Amino acid sequence: MNSSQNKLKKILFIVSGVVVVAIIAIATVMLLKNVATPKKDTSASAVNQSSAARTPAGIVAGYKDSTSLPSLAGYARQESAGVSSAVTLKKDSEEFSIDIETKNFITYFGKSDATAASFDEVAGDTATYLKERGLEKTTTSTRLATYASKDTVCQLRSTAGRANITFACTTVSDIDAEYAGIKQLIGLYNNSDPVTAVTAFTYATRTVNKRDNIQSAKLILRTDDVKAEPTILLFGAIGGVWEYVANLNGTGKSDGKNTISAVDQKAIDDKKWSGFLHEQL
Repeated sequence: MNSSQNKLKKILFIVSGVVVVAIIAIATVMLLKNVATPKKDTSASAVNQSSAARTPAGIVAGYKDSTSLPSLAGYARQESAGVSSAVTLKKDSEEFSIDIETKNFITYFGKSDATAASFDEVAGDTATYLKERGLEKTTTSTRLATYASKDTVCQLRSTAGRANITFACTTVSDIDAEYAGIKQLIGLYNNSDPVTAVTAFTYATRTVNKRDNIQSAKLILRTDDVKAEPTILLFGAIGGVWEYVANLNGTGKSDGKNTISAVDQKAIDDKKWSGFLHEQL
């Protein structure tokens, strides 16, 4: 009897030891896992910060403070509050290029020709900076480099003859909206039974201004022929309803300026525009 009890006690002791060791092992693994792999911060604040850093405003703000752009050491940053820059591009699906204004940009001027890095060096550092934010270089030329993701487009450009660099960003949705706005205006003009409909052009830029509920839009269309006069059209809108108003190319030139036809001048001076369109000439 005593022998059986001793055997039972011995078995229970062994089983208890195994259980304790197993518990300690599991606890140790869990502890090491937590130490080796910190939990990812999935809070709304962290996600929003990450998303904000990939917007045009966030990318430009980060560019100003980035330490991964050593090539800009020879440049001085210029603050340009209240003004706009432009991103120039052509979508693969479109037949013409556009300029789209953006307030998300920064300009740098070379401190001296001797210390200012080349455009290619700055473009290389910029590619590294943007790759961390999901943008890849899509096009590059002597003084222009474009980088894009599915949501954002950034552009680096240098002006010929001067050691300066401009870095600007915009959204893909804004680019799509600009193309749509330009096509809308071209459609209004062509449907107005003009003497010459707009057909062939390779570059378009639209400038929109507003006063109260009246808007103006000046549309400039160019071809690849640098000697050719651009087509300049003026549009107006009241309450967001657009209409073609005048062809600013006119009937000729006087003192180097286009002479607007009497018909177009009358349309510009129509009382419904309250003088606003005349101010845009």
